[in-house]
Order: sequence, then structure tokens, then C-alpha cells
Amino acid sequence: MKRKSRRLATGLALASLAMVTACTSATSDDDKDKGSAEASDSPCVADAQKIVDSGKEPSPLAISDEAVDGSKMSGKSIWMVTILTNQWSTAVSEGFKSAAETIGAKPTVFDGQGQVNRWNEGIAQAVAQKADGIILLGIDPANVAEAVKDASDAGIPVVNAISGNYDDPVADGVFSNLSADYTQDSRYIAAWTLVDSGCDATMLYLYGTGVPLWESQKIGHDEVYADLCPDDCEVINKTVDLANAATDMPRTTQTELTQNQDINYVYPAWDSAVTFVEPAVLQTRPDVTIVSRDGIVQALDAIRDGGTQRVTVATPPEGWIGWATVDEIARALTGLEPSGTVVPTRLIDESNVGDSNDQIQPEYDGFEAVYEELWGVK
Repeated sequence: MKRKSRRLATGLALASLAMVTACTSATSDDDKDKGSAEASDSPCVADAQKIVDSGKEPSPLAISDEAVDGSKMSGKSIWMVTILTNQWSTAVSEGFKSAAETIGAKPTVFDGQGQVNRWNEGIAQAVAQKADGIILLGIDPANVAEAVKDASDAGIPVVNAISGNYDDPVADGVFSNLSADYTQDSRYIAAWTLVDSGCDATMLYLYGTGVPLWESQKIGHDEVYADLCPDDCEVINKTVDLANAATDMPRTTQTELTQNQDINYVYPAWDSAVTFVEPAVLQTRPDVTIVSRDGIVQALDAIRDGGTQRVTVATPPEGWIGWATVDEIARALTGLEPSGTVVPTRLIDESNVGDSNDQIQPEYDGFEAVYEELWGVK
């Protein structure tokens, strides 16, 4: 059965958020129970809770209903150039390779190592080896504009996957964007911290420069804090060197936690970076809560086990993202229009993490068979 792609509804009207301009502290040392009750009854917490509830809804299966002639993909050479290698990109790459082989194509994965020169090199190698299609994973096309132009001039379509918001303008030489609503996802995270703290939150956000999706996340949580808790809550946004994140992120985390005792949430922009900041949190301020985004297995397990990370925004299985990129490049190579698929997400904390990761996005169980039917290769 064919499934229609469904865009992730944001469900958040900023105009309604702007109605709330103050926030109440969660507790007092003298009367903790009274303080907690007052916080839970505050307009700030009530409005934040609405956003959280919306974010926790399960995601629908997002696959286009327009069939692709998979037989036309036989023998095609498809390259994926990744921003870097970590748990998330590795899982996506494995899904990409599996999907490419299923549709009869030849997959190649190039590790960009978090460096612009490597991203350009990957595209250049794909062009030199006469690739039929190129997928950029997490790489802003603006940072590799000349290389993308070279690919376009060679007649090689490029898909921009998981870079920037889904509705960002499609860059020159790029076939389509395949991404999520990162701004909305960070609104969910921000709202969760407000509910959790009783609107007494100071959050440290750590992100790499040159990655539009992390800029989109910044917009989302800045909006929620400014609209719901402008007086009693604060976001501290700090950039880190992406190529040296393993050393820069823990150093920045430790410095900020030492200098600002009000910080009670640390938000590395992506789940795989939790491994960089967690030791610094445990050493410096073990009472601080870690929040992040992506929903990788390690993050979900940490939430389930009561670890330092207590919330994430989960995409469907990383393997599905890999399959979705192959579906998108196949549309480019067979003369179809972009699918318009938006990567769905779901806010996950201890209340809905379930007993296993299979319960996180239940609609994605067996997604491979749906793609096989769509491509006519089943």
C-alpha cells in the first residue's frame, strides 16, 4: 500500500506565545511544596506544557506516494559525502548503502571529517569518478558552492540532506532539501526545560558554526525563552570549533558551568556530542541536566536508564533517513519532482521512551518494504 508524505505540523503559533511575558520561579527553600504548586500553575509552565505535549505525539510514516521506476537505477553510482563520522552519520550511511544496493545502485560514502576542504574534496572525487548522483549529509551547500556548481555542470544532481531547515531556499545546483523542522524541534526542547524547571531555567547551548540546522535550532529555543520566560530564564549560546569538538566542547562546558552557577541545562546541538560534554558536567556540576537532539540509540538508552541526558528530539530510525536520501536522488535521476518529504520528529523523555527503541517511532517498523514496493523492486 502506498503511503502519502505528510509534513510535520509545527502546532506552534508564536503569536499565542507572545501573550505570555513573565515566568514564576519553581521553588523556595522555605516552602518547597507551595513554590512547586505556584510554578505548575504559572502561565509560563502551562503554555510550555502545551508545546511539550504537542512534541510528544508519535510521528506518521513520511514516504511519498509517487512511485519511482527502480529499474532505471540499476548500476547507478551514488555518493554520500558526510559532514563527519559519528554514531548518527554512520547509522544513516549504513541505511544509505542498504537502500542503494536494494534499488540496484552502487553506493560510496566519503567521510568529510568536519572540514570544509574535505567536503569539497569528496564532491570533487565524485565528479572525477563520474558519479550519477551526490548526497550531502549535514553539509551546507553554501560552504561547497563551487564544488556543487562543478557537479551541476557535469550533469550530476545533488541532494542536500539534513542541513538547515526543511523550508530553507534550495541552493543553486541542488535538486532538493531533505530535512526536518529544526526550529520547531528546539522549541520543544526549550519548552521541556521550562516545564522541568518550573520556568527557572538557564540553558547553555553549544553548536558548531557553518551548520545551518544548528542555527535553526538556536532560533527555536531563543524564541520560546524570549516569549515565555523573558525575565527569569536565559539562553547562553556558545559556538565551538566543529573540527575540534572533542576538546573544545568539554573545555567550553567546564568554563561556563564554573563561571555561571545559574546554568541548570546544557544543550549540545546534536546527541553524539553528549559524549564530549557529559564528563565535564559530571566533574563540574553533576546536578546539571543534559538535553539534545537526534534520538540516537545512546541518547535513548541514557534517558531510559536515568542518565545525565534526560531529553532528546528523535527522528525516525537513522536507517530510514538513509533510505529517504536514496529515494530522493532516485527521483532526480529518473526525471521526477522532489518528494517534499519532511523528516518527522518526536520529543522523548522518561515519560514516553518506552521499554525499547522500537517503540519510539512505531509507524516506521518495516519501512524498507514500503520503499521496495514504491520502487518496484519487491
